[in-house]
Amino acid sequence: MWFKNVVAFTFTQDAKAQIPIWESAFAEHPFSPLSSQQQQTIGFIPPVASQPETLLYLVHDFAVFAIKQEEKILPAAVINEQLSQKVADIELKEGRKVTRKERLDLKDEIIFELTPKAFSKSKIFWGLVSLKDNLLLLNCSSASASDKLIDCIREATTTLPILPVTSKQIPTQLMTSWLKNTKAPAHFQIGESTVLKSLSEQGAAIRFKQCDLFAQDIPSHLEKGFSVNELSLIYKEKLQCTVDEKLFIKQIKLTDSYQDSLDQEEIEDDVAHFEHSVTFMGLELLDLLKGIKQAFTTES
Repeated sequence: MWFKNVVAFTFTQDAKAQIPIWESAFAEHPFSPLSSQQQQTIGFIPPVASQPETLLYLVHDFAVFAIKQEEKILPAAVINEQLSQKVADIELKEGRKVTRKERLDLKDEIIFELTPKAFSKSKIFWGLVSLKDNLLLLNCSSASASDKLIDCIREATTTLPILPVTSKQIPTQLMTSWLKNTKAPAHFQIGESTVLKSLSEQGAAIRFKQCDLFAQDIPSHLEKGFSVNELSLIYKEKLQCTVDEKLFIKQIKLTDSYQDSLDQEEIEDDVAHFEHSVTFMGLELLDLLKGIKQAFTTES
């Protein structure tokens, strides 16, 4: 297991006290497959397949959970094509214009008819609670995805005492200063990719990948009023990641050198392997988050 992306939250109450609440709440909100007329469903699934009754898995100082979402795929083009045909048929037969309300009703009818026949797609989101550090880490990369997961947890538990990890200083200003001054914060190195965004009303963005970020063209853009919206960083020569203006951490992976230095001993037992990977990942992500907090002088 490995979280490629992280959105981090701090518990405003003791995280350990939430565990019994979450265990019972998750059990009452398990994932159920889509019915013929449902367009979307979401719920909790067992993190370990061999333990189907356990929806919140505890290992050392961590609790891990999984949320599954399934939704029907109804392309807008298909719906609009059928809607246009129905509207044209009515206008031809009855010699009148179809009203806006009639269009909406027709669209609802089409969706109702197509939903049972539509294909579905599913996705699994993971979450990790650090009981020792009072943190919640969600494996997602956007505000919309994290909001969806938070809503799912809050609906199950009725309350969720968390606040997003934020920064005392504006992240874009800090990252821009690092590039301008060619100096990374302690324990970090500047990576090879960034997204620069114009401060003008048009908000033009320029993306640089696999290049020297201290090259002449990038500083010139910064002088013209562009700021750093995303920046790739290397932490302690162990982890690579990209941090954006909301302090969302993306594209997290081990550096090649660190990967090579790790003991590659195979763990055959599935549960033992899962517990080992959760613990290893949790410790690495917590260390990374600690470094990011220090770099951005964050508070929650």
